[in-house]
Amino acid sequence: MASGALDKKMKNFLKLVLLIGILPLAISCVAPSHHGELSFGDEPVPQGTYDQALSRWTQNDKAYSGLSESYQVSSTLLSKEIVEQQVYMDAEEYHWTAEQFKDARQKALYDLTAKTTFFMAVYTEKDESNNLDKTNTIWNVFLNVNGHHYPTTSVKRIYDNREVLLRKYPYIQVWSRYYWVTFGVSTNEVTAGSSELTIAGPLGGSHLHFPN
Repeated sequence: MASGALDKKMKNFLKLVLLIGILPLAISCVAPSHHGELSFGDEPVPQGTYDQALSRWTQNDKAYSGLSESYQVSSTLLSKEIVEQQVYMDAEEYHWTAEQFKDARQKALYDLTAKTTFFMAVYTEKDESNNLDKTNTIWNVFLNVNGHHYPTTSVKRIYDNREVLLRKYPYIQVWSRYYWVTFGVSTNEVTAGSSELTIAGPLGGSHLHFPN
């Protein structure tokens, strides 16, 4: 009996090893490798890579109090280039139809005509200081475009799944909070020349220039 039980355990072990070896191969065969393979009809697809676009339209800064980091800010301007790349990424990720891609792209580009939005990741040493979206915030955030000063029209904290955010903003840190910061000026106007996003408060001030 002991020998039979041992043989049975050995057979089960070998089955498990075989399953572990085959499973990745099976997944690779059935999981779609869809990057660059989907067709979206006559809709133009973005040129270059998302990493290149992200590098052009992302800036970051930090400040220290003694040896400790008092705050850190990273921000991406959602330029036409960034938006088109992100819509295309979503279309590939979720296997949109050509019509879905067209509608999403047109809506995203239309939104750029009325406002400018920044994705902003902020870390502060003390959680209570990370309050850009509060009415009693300790921060002043504004945008300068060709000599014109624009205050924020909206600051909203982002609660999206972190893994989803990481796809588009791989620089985010687990200790940061994330915000959509919006200004009432056309993105085309903001990106036509150079712009400066300022975040300032008791912990320090940062002037982020776009494009990089």
